[in-house]
Amino acid sequence: MLEKNLATETRAPPPSLALFALAPAVAFLVLVGPVLVPSVQLAGRDTSRLYYPVKLAIASALGHGRLLLWDPWTESGVSLLGQLTPGLLHPFTLLYAALPFDLAFKLNHLLALPLAGLGAALLARRLGASGAAALIAAVSYGGCGALLSAASSNLPFALGPAGIPLAIAALLWLLESPSPRRLLGAAAALALCAYAGDPQSMLVAALGGCALAWQRLRSRRVWLTFAWAAAALVLALPVALPAAAQLARSSREAGAASDLERGAFSTPPLRLLGLAVPFAFDGAEDERGRDTFSEYLGRGASPFYDSLSFGLPALLFACAALGSGAGRTLFALAAVLLAASTGEAMFVQGLLLRAVPLWRYFRYAEKLITPACCFLSVAAALGAERALGLAVRGEGGASRRRLLWASAGLSLFALAAWALLALGERSIAGALVAAGQQHDPELAQRFATALSNGALACAGLSGLVALVCAARARTSRPALVLASAAAICFASTMLTAPRALHAIPVEAYRGDSLSGAGMIARAGPSSARWRAYSTPGERLFTPSGIDPRLARTLAAREALWPQLSQLDGIETAASYFSAPDRSYEDAERRAEPALQELFGVRFHVLAPGAASSARAHVRLSETGFPVLESAPQPRAFLLGAWHPVADSAAAIDALASPSFEPHALAVIPEGRTRQDAARAAVAVELSRRSPEQLELQPAPAARSLLVVAEHYDPGWSASLDGAPAEVVAVDALALGVEVPAGAHNVSLRFRPSGFLPGLAAALALVAVLLALPRRPVLA
Repeated sequence: MLEKNLATETRAPPPSLALFALAPAVAFLVLVGPVLVPSVQLAGRDTSRLYYPVKLAIASALGHGRLLLWDPWTESGVSLLGQLTPGLLHPFTLLYAALPFDLAFKLNHLLALPLAGLGAALLARRLGASGAAALIAAVSYGGCGALLSAASSNLPFALGPAGIPLAIAALLWLLESPSPRRLLGAAAALALCAYAGDPQSMLVAALGGCALAWQRLRSRRVWLTFAWAAAALVLALPVALPAAAQLARSSREAGAASDLERGAFSTPPLRLLGLAVPFAFDGAEDERGRDTFSEYLGRGASPFYDSLSFGLPALLFACAALGSGAGRTLFALAAVLLAASTGEAMFVQGLLLRAVPLWRYFRYAEKLITPACCFLSVAAALGAERALGLAVRGEGGASRRRLLWASAGLSLFALAAWALLALGERSIAGALVAAGQQHDPELAQRFATALSNGALACAGLSGLVALVCAARARTSRPALVLASAAAICFASTMLTAPRALHAIPVEAYRGDSLSGAGMIARAGPSSARWRAYSTPGERLFTPSGIDPRLARTLAAREALWPQLSQLDGIETAASYFSAPDRSYEDAERRAEPALQELFGVRFHVLAPGAASSARAHVRLSETGFPVLESAPQPRAFLLGAWHPVADSAAAIDALASPSFEPHALAVIPEGRTRQDAARAAVAVELSRRSPEQLELQPAPAARSLLVVAEHYDPGWSASLDGAPAEVVAVDALALGVEVPAGAHNVSLRFRPSGFLPGLAAALALVAVLLALPRRPVLA
């Protein structure tokens, strides 16, 4: 422990604990203040397109005293627990029951920052840092560019990594004095990562916790780390089992994420310089939607996170921790994750795929930057403690002098780089034009200016680190020096926040889109009656001269992209989630006309300038998006003919046939009797009591197959006149129930596969651990 190495020099009383508790709260408000304004809302990547509408539906259900388990708005219906990423059961979901939606939505994202900071501070304290040094871990992780970017653009990849340091700190707390209740608390902290919707963070936390536990204890109590991980897995079963069931039906079930998916967002190795140098390596766009990342780093690709900035001061402090065992372990963990974030460029990703179970299921390598910053932030606290918290003589003095010379040298180097960039600005910009992807002079000038500003910022920040090192030799108040170091780290995060946290006018989310209003005026309400369809990935019309994120949000709303269509009250058949049904994806790709007919698609929104079709275009608004309108189709109907087929692939083959008519014949799984009583489909009225409950009253003249145009999921169950009935997959995609002749009442209810068994197992573990004696289980 670092505290045991402190010299006995006379010290002034440390600042009060209240100061150290208040400082992070003030820092958080300063960091996020601009986006807390009621007139704006967070926006960026999936925040606007996916999580805003999904969380709005969750909040609406909570307002009616229900938990939304089935999302009827996307992919003709999808399980929210099965998709996992919405984080339905995370504790922050309670915000929507207590606060106005727009404020709750912001806090759902932004509270990841203080959660991360608190966890990093607690972990640093567990590893021996003082309270003042722990502030460095708090501000460095809670304000790092990757976490800020995730909080703005992709919720689970902010909340999941935010829980990593808390989980590891809880493990060390457990190892300090093992007991059943401590095991429960530590396991709950680890399971929180899975409840956030990011199981990869849970895996990284488990691996990091085991590494730090081994570094501290070697083989002593090692069994407790396995008990911790196992208990966390049991506590996570209510979300893990539904997700596993959905994963088994998705395209990721065999080889997990494809090489293409894993490489889609990998960090170019050169971009790792952005950890230390602000501005230049960010992905910020101009008003025309252009960014220097795609021009010089990603070669036409887009970054997953707009910023990776961690800050040169925190990196310098982290390097000072290499003299301690815990510091070296933290540094090694961060180095592995940073190398893996580059995908195949540094070969570490391939090693992890072979060595770590389940790693192959995870996509988007750049996400690993965030947990890497977690470990670096804790290392920074330990390094600052060694250099600034220990006595000015002995080990503390040697560490401080090394940090002083390193920071002063870097400051001079960065200052020289800034001078060279300023003097050679014109020639450097010319070279950048030639090296760029589009050879754009404006982007070249932006990149050159960003490099110059970044070098100047590095010079100033590292110079400030040198100053606090020099000041430590002249004061007996190390806590104040450490607090000053934390302030410098916070200053570096403030350079990043405006470029990583994005907001658009909240009005962009409110009201009806012009396309949606036109559809409803033409066809009436959508719910349980008709669906729209749009193809994710088609080019969107984006007006110039306005913020690119606002332009994309407005365009996506007019295109009725999932899940934004639900802001208009319109259900869609298009898919957009993390683990879409493999059969559904195949049908979208190979049998789109049959899929649209089966699921009652009335309107198909096309991209501006899309090729003409045999069907006439309908222009419902002046937004530039043409629409194909089809004849109304029933959302539930009776068929007299159905044929068993070998598997879902054979069913999709049948749908893809030009002669297949979903309203004349159904294909169902083999093992059932074939019937060929060809007759016209008979529409049945569908009543949706809730997203998870459908009611129908069919009255067939003869034995028939009741087809309900809702996406098939194993979690659906049926009752026929109060008795259980089997639900079959019709055409591999929709719900089907066989009904005999006569009038009947059919009820369909949805419960996520595995949810109830998982909940029972988790509650049983909680009960057992609470019932065990409170005394330590191991002396």
